[in-house]
Amino acid sequence: MNLGLLSNQNTKNGKEAIKILLSSCLKSSEPGVFFASQPDPDRYFYRMVVETYKSIGYEIEQYLDFEDGYGVEEFNTALSRPFIHLSGGNTFRFLKSLRERGVENRLVEYVKNGGILIGVSAGAMILTPSIESAFICGDENAVGLDDLRGLGLVSFMFDPHSSKKNSRIEALKSKEDLLMASDDDAFILVNGEELLVGTPKLIERVTA
Repeated sequence: MNLGLLSNQNTKNGKEAIKILLSSCLKSSEPGVFFASQPDPDRYFYRMVVETYKSIGYEIEQYLDFEDGYGVEEFNTALSRPFIHLSGGNTFRFLKSLRERGVENRLVEYVKNGGILIGVSAGAMILTPSIESAFICGDENAVGLDDLRGLGLVSFMFDPHSSKKNSRIEALKSKEDLLMASDDDAFILVNGEELLVGTPKLIERVTA
């Protein structure tokens, strides 16, 4: 399985993590796709990410969000591409929109069948067993999402933009381990091998 969990794709180690992952796993030069956490009508964030990938030698040429910018045909096209970038934003809103479109299992199948998922901030938390850690980084559950289970592609929760201090961890109800990552830290899974880029901090928690 090949995936990345980042806080920020624009930092030195954020870019390095993407480069390591894609250079190790890509089997074609086909461009990837950008999944927005919410509608980006002016494509501002999309263009920023496109430029970041271009600066390290890769292309993204498709935009998709799961609210206004969704279509079944477009989603099927996205799943034919070699890698998917899942953007930052509000984690609760992002997961809710994925769930309402019924695409969670298809994303799991995508990565298990050789596709590459690169999640940044909210997009990274969605890949974990629970997005409860989104509360730590300041996300509000304004959409009233009750089921906080993520895709479960890794065994730990993810805390992006982290100061790596433990002050709010005990408030979490989920008992999975927590990987705390600053903007210049990342976790990547390359052909099933775990690699840390930067110095993310793993907090091991007691399972209830």
